[in-house]
Amino acid sequence: MKTVISKTHTPIIVIFALFLLGSCLSLRDVPGSSRGNNTVLIITQDHPDVAYRKMGQILTERGFSIANSDREMGTISTAPGSFSIGFLTGDWEGRINVVISGSDTATIALSGTSRLSSEDAWRRIEDRGGSHTPPQAGWVELHEIAQKYEGAEIAFETR
Repeated sequence: MKTVISKTHTPIIVIFALFLLGSCLSLRDVPGSSRGNNTVLIITQDHPDVAYRKMGQILTERGFSIANSDREMGTISTAPGSFSIGFLTGDWEGRINVVISGSDTATIALSGTSRLSSEDAWRRIEDRGGSHTPPQAGWVELHEIAQKYEGAEIAFETR
């Protein structure tokens, strides 16, 4: 038996294939980051008190709940929250950690952990070199949080 795809179905198949390719590539790489980086730095001219308040606001605006915060230590940790990339949603979750340092101006270090399901162990979020997987979504999320901090410089490092 011979299978024939009619010419009228060809455009539909091409459009579907392009849609799938676009869905897979919708997770963009983080510019300036290198494979293995696991900390996003936000370098700002704001006083650490101002940076602490702004970071709390940014995290809650992005849908995260604050699990722990200590103004004196300059730390904020979120409760587990869902991350999504394109069609990959569900049990995949992450936690964000913020450490604010400096005396007159603030440097904010963002890092986090993620897991695919509640049975999995937490793993550190890092740049995985452009792989379009749920763990890479955590790295993209950290970068997007940093971009919400207006007027700051963003850098990356491995700790």
